[in-house]
Amino acid sequence: MLNRKQLIKIGILGGAAFGWIAWLGFFSGSVAETYEIHPEITLGPYQTETMRMIDAYERLSDQYRDMVQGNLSRMAADTHQLVEKLESMDHKLDALSRQMTRLERHLGLPATANPGPAKPISAKPAGNLPPRRTEAQ
Repeated sequence: MLNRKQLIKIGILGGAAFGWIAWLGFFSGSVAETYEIHPEITLGPYQTETMRMIDAYERLSDQYRDMVQGNLSRMAADTHQLVEKLESMDHKLDALSRQMTRLERHLGLPATANPGPAKPISAKPAGNLPPRRTEAQ
């Protein structure tokens, strides 16, 4: 059996162990601290495959519309630049025409009548050409 000194030592060690466990459990603050988590997760409404396809098609058509609008605005800017360039060329040609008229008058050359726009040459084939060869020949 255990004598009195050993029982006292075991009692002191047991009490110390119990005190240490109680101190860790109650006084360390683990009991006092509580954590509350409030997740903010939102789920969209349930969508069927058809609804998802319609949404994807709408996004695609919006992107296509934006791309077409961008291209049209760039084309309008290019057309505007071309019109300005053609107007500048027209003014220069008018100035050259006036200079030619003054030169003709100064030199005493007869004024040429403005025949209007040039007429295209007819596209009749020449009569002395050999007949065309076909792929079968």
